[in-house]
Amino acid sequence: MAREPRRSPSRAALAGVVIAVLVVGAVAFAALRSRGSGSSTGTDTTVSTTPSGPPAGGPITFTDLGSKMGLSTGAQLWGSSLSEIDTTISGIAATGAHWVRTSVHWKDVEPASANQDDWAKADRIVADAQHDHISLIFTVDVAPDWAGGQQTGAFGTDPAKYAAFVAKVAGRYRGRVGVYELGNEPNLTSYVTHPSAQTYTQILRAAYPAIKAADPGAFVLTGGLGGTRDKKGNIDGETFAKQLYQDGAKGYFDAIAYHPYTYPQLPSKEATAGGRGWSHMLQVRALMVQNGDGAKPIWITEFGAPTQGPKSVSAAMQAEILQNGFDLWKTYSWGGVMSWFTYQDKGTDSTTHKDWFGLISQSGAHKASYAAYAALARSRN
Repeated sequence: MAREPRRSPSRAALAGVVIAVLVVGAVAFAALRSRGSGSSTGTDTTVSTTPSGPPAGGPITFTDLGSKMGLSTGAQLWGSSLSEIDTTISGIAATGAHWVRTSVHWKDVEPASANQDDWAKADRIVADAQHDHISLIFTVDVAPDWAGGQQTGAFGTDPAKYAAFVAKVAGRYRGRVGVYELGNEPNLTSYVTHPSAQTYTQILRAAYPAIKAADPGAFVLTGGLGGTRDKKGNIDGETFAKQLYQDGAKGYFDAIAYHPYTYPQLPSKEATAGGRGWSHMLQVRALMVQNGDGAKPIWITEFGAPTQGPKSVSAAMQAEILQNGFDLWKTYSWGGVMSWFTYQDKGTDSTTHKDWFGLISQSGAHKASYAAYAALARSRN
């Protein structure tokens, strides 16, 4: 039987193929930006792209000031909706920032028990950061009530339970999240009911090896230390760091995180005049050297100034503090990532300074500090 001649595909057929390819591509791109509900009991369905943070087993290195510039969102990003997370991380990427520091609230991931997890927000943050080539610092805190959070605050009553959770986070995001900060300001009563260096040392000694077992390449920070006075149960950051070494915390962190606020002063002036956070941080640096930790860096996980409310500065002064702080930071060989607090104003209440630390306003208007930050983030010095 004679074969029929091969027919060329019709234009309609070709159009159908093209449309199918475009649809598949659109679905794949949407999957990259959105990870679904994120609720699971351990199954990870996220799509892995370019890793965020250092490669497994590798060091964190910096080539210039721009590569160590971050933005700290505190709990603000974590408290956002999924669509708001998309918008915020895209906005942060537009500044040129290389790092984002955000809270991960244990109580929201495991509200009822350690056996049922909701990873929706964490998955979305990781996916968005990878999409925009931003490295992440996860601050893991706010224990659920079932773990004792109501009584003690950030870490609960059992260091082993906190360690198990943070190790679960590190295992889930191995190769995608490179840095973990163990709580926020563990020396202040705002986050821990009764601050104690001895108790926090137990947290470090439990969590550090658990994270390293889950992800040997992870980099572990102490919770960012802040405050300059021992008052009403608070312990100033310098004293707390000294107590950590006395209580046996050495060897259970890769860097000390610090919050060296100086406003209304410039960091370069406060560093010598004293009285605020930057000078205390320099004392902590000396303490690290004295204790044989000179090879370890300090990371600034919060630094900023408010532009309205009590104790505020002008928008121009906020930009000057930012510029001066990063200029000074690049002169320190021991300086790690420095994260400005924060990207966007938290609110518009003029009776509190806490709403006004952003590079941009609540409505999205750029402050003078935005231009200063963007210029520095893209610098090669």
